[in-house]
Amino acid sequence: MKWIDPIVQEVRTAREKLWKECNYDLDQFCARLRDKQISHGLQIVTKTELSGKQHITANKRLR
Repeated sequence: MKWIDPIVQEVRTAREKLWKECNYDLDQFCARLRDKQISHGLQIVTKTELSGKQHITANKRLR
């Protein structure tokens, strides 16, 4: 019998619920996150603009 971590299962269930609410559409999901960020009042999700050289360096670190 396979052991199931209840925390991992809870996270997976929550993820599935959120995706289903957004019709499995990534654009809709991201828009929802941005709306929540605005209503929260603090910037939660950030995007760093990278120049070409910095982007290549960042990608090499991920490998």
